[in-house]
Amino acid sequence: MKFIVNSVEFERALRPVINIATKNTKKEFKYEFIFTLESFNDKITCVSYGGKASITSTISNDNFASLNYSCEKEGNVTIDAEKMFLSLKSIPNVDVEIEVSSTLSGKKYVRSIAVYDEPVVAPNVATKFSKEIEINREIFINGMNSILFAPAFEEKMLNYMCMLFESFHGDEDIVRFSAGSGGRFAVKEIMGKNIIKNKQDVRMILPKDNLANIVKVLTDANCEKIKVKYAEADSSESIPEQIVFNFGETSCDEINMCIFGIDRFSKYPDLNKIIDYQYPNRIFSDLKDWDYAISGIDMTLKNYKENIHNTKVVLKTDKNIFMVNPLTKDVAESPVDIVDDEKCIISGDDEDIWFTCNSIYLKEMVVHAGKMGKIQLNFESQSILENIPDDQPQQMKPILVKFDEKIDDAKSITENFYMFFTVSTK
Repeated sequence: MKFIVNSVEFERALRPVINIATKNTKKEFKYEFIFTLESFNDKITCVSYGGKASITSTISNDNFASLNYSCEKEGNVTIDAEKMFLSLKSIPNVDVEIEVSSTLSGKKYVRSIAVYDEPVVAPNVATKFSKEIEINREIFINGMNSILFAPAFEEKMLNYMCMLFESFHGDEDIVRFSAGSGGRFAVKEIMGKNIIKNKQDVRMILPKDNLANIVKVLTDANCEKIKVKYAEADSSESIPEQIVFNFGETSCDEINMCIFGIDRFSKYPDLNKIIDYQYPNRIFSDLKDWDYAISGIDMTLKNYKENIHNTKVVLKTDKNIFMVNPLTKDVAESPVDIVDDEKCIISGDDEDIWFTCNSIYLKEMVVHAGKMGKIQLNFESQSILENIPDDQPQQMKPILVKFDEKIDDAKSITENFYMFFTVSTK
């Protein structure tokens, strides 16, 4: 094997392959940190498989205009992914010669990398899919990035160590990204015309282990559209259950990234039951005022030893404020002004309208919305629990936060962001 490529363009072309080989891999997996490269007369193909995801990439002068690829001798080699990346990064923007011994040389620069005997073999990619959607790449990344903080991180909440992706079609297309810990959920909804090509309602669950890889690889891509497809396992063809992402530089068919470890039996709550529910209290406030309250909460978190840190939020209608009070020995009571009071809906008496929740949820409410804009707090007063007998427990709706709708006229899309979280009774 012997070929010539531009060092900078080849490093850029290899990024998704190297990412899957080295990031969020299955520990001590046989193909961890390596990839197989095969050169042909008109193209290079690369395969990496880290145990949780695989990728197959086609690299040529057709999709990387500055690659300057020319093949002197066809062949293949399996090498360390990170060493190849670092070698290419350590050479200026010149054409380099790569031989079967994995020696890179460009003018005065020479790099030699040890090779592996066994090629990387990834699981078979499905050819038939029960769900398929073509969607704008930037919109997909935007949706994922908005809720990357939200999936569960505890093994006991395994059902929520994932992200739910849904699409709906009607007069306008809607895509929704949802993730949660069981106690707190975040939802990003993007609506617009022609943001998805094929008008199929889709519901897919993406495992948490692969979320960072998906975002990184798709962010580095350069195409306008991507395809996202789901296939059930087919034991007769040795095809595991998988979600496949097709994308590339110039078309959707240059790179196949396959995601494994999907649990299609995972149950996810019906989020519409919360988002569409008409709460008795719907109060507007400004995130910039909440930011000061969160700073007070942070003070009480310092050297706090208990497992759960709660904050009580009381609506004071006579003063037109929320009073935010961490339930700790340290005092950090903070007022948050009610705004747009003519649009607010309030049920009950002043002293009876309150809720208590995990302080971290309030902090996330502010931080992950950028600390700017109005929010609508939707809640039932926790006072309804005060006279309920212990043997007749009552289920309360979670607190729903609706953030300012964002309209992007340039992209002809509308974005909505929601969070909801449980009340605390401890």
